[in-house]
Amino acid sequence: MKASTRRILVALPLLISLLLWVVLKPPLQAPDEFAHYVKALSVAQHPWIPPLSGELQVDEGRYSPVAKAPVFHEIPFKSERSLRSEEIEAVRVEGWRYKPGSTLTTVTSTAASYPPIAYALFYLPAEWLNQLFSPGAFGAFFTYRFVALFLGLAVWFLAFWLISKSDSFDRSETVAAGVLLGMPMMAFMATSINPDVLVMPLSTVLLLWGAAILSRRTTLAELGLFTSVLLILVLVKPTANALLTAIICGAAALSLFRLNSWRTTVPVIVCCTVALFLGWLLFYRYSPTAVIEVPSEITFWEYPGQFGKRLLRLGRQYFGVLGWLDTVLSGWWYAALAFATFIATAFAPWRTMIRERTVVFLFVTAAAFIAAHLILEWINIERYSTLLQGRYFLPVGVTLALVICRTARPARLIFLLMLALFNFAFMAQCLERYYDGSVERVLMMFT
Repeated sequence: MKASTRRILVALPLLISLLLWVVLKPPLQAPDEFAHYVKALSVAQHPWIPPLSGELQVDEGRYSPVAKAPVFHEIPFKSERSLRSEEIEAVRVEGWRYKPGSTLTTVTSTAASYPPIAYALFYLPAEWLNQLFSPGAFGAFFTYRFVALFLGLAVWFLAFWLISKSDSFDRSETVAAGVLLGMPMMAFMATSINPDVLVMPLSTVLLLWGAAILSRRTTLAELGLFTSVLLILVLVKPTANALLTAIICGAAALSLFRLNSWRTTVPVIVCCTVALFLGWLLFYRYSPTAVIEVPSEITFWEYPGQFGKRLLRLGRQYFGVLGWLDTVLSGWWYAALAFATFIATAFAPWRTMIRERTVVFLFVTAAAFIAAHLILEWINIERYSTLLQGRYFLPVGVTLALVICRTARPARLIFLLMLALFNFAFMAQCLERYYDGSVERVLMMFT
């Protein structure tokens, strides 16, 4: 089979799957989507320094009634709650049409302190499209989702291009795409109004570029590109600085393994340290995020046992959940996918892989990334209790993709088939969970 044909056969189902996730998922059902939507709408009023109060000025003519409807704020936290036809119709018949230039209203957003770069990237094309078509309440909201999706896909394209040039991935960018974008949790986040739609592919690009420049002689231009991506990631979402910490650990570990010289490693560590400081200064010191404090008295010795009890829940959240933290699939689905992952891992050529610099770097970085999150959770556990969610580990999914690309073909096919079935089951559950299985209710939002 020709490479171009194979790419089309993989890209088309993935694109259809992602588009279905955009429309199947009701508004505001992704984590903090309301806060990020409001932040994006406020770019015209707050294009530079965000307000410290958390209160944003939003144009009423741009602010879709969808974001105000109580039902969309309720159903993420009430598993028995679904969208009824009359509730969708009530939002539609308000007579609201997109018309900027109206009075300003004040809306509180927990994302108010985030840097505006990602939101400006959402705002500019979405507002251009909304002005062009003057959609109704649902159309004005979903325009932002479609824009976010295609912006993320543009960065994913760069990531898969890097994979196609890597011998460590067996140049199997189609397999990597199936693993990364075929995972329901990744698809769930990639089709939301959220900076994570850019953070996930940017993190992947950063890891791939980091692996490349640390495994061979690096030019000044390559180091400059790496630094640029690093700084963009910080400015898109400073909370991603845990990834930067992991990069530093990975680079230092590679030096200790004598896989490269300090000539390349030192500049990378310096760049990461500067970016880490900027992330800390921009976000944690300048305008800390609003997090609900839940005091906890877990001791240092109790923490490992408590974390062990959460492993199953974190695993489920990594592969796929609906709503915010609302797991809806049967445990057998997760067990089957875990078994397929085990089979794929068992048949990977580990003896060959552990001698490759890129493989070592990605695994060391993944371990450091996970360790950084555990350390951050422990440091803040007395104030905020356990904050970790499985989706926080999605940026190191490229390491799993590496293993699947290199494993035996039958094991690879079993994993990809199981992932596709898992994704399809999630869509079916999404339709049942939010619309009682009625496709007509979904179509009501777009007609």
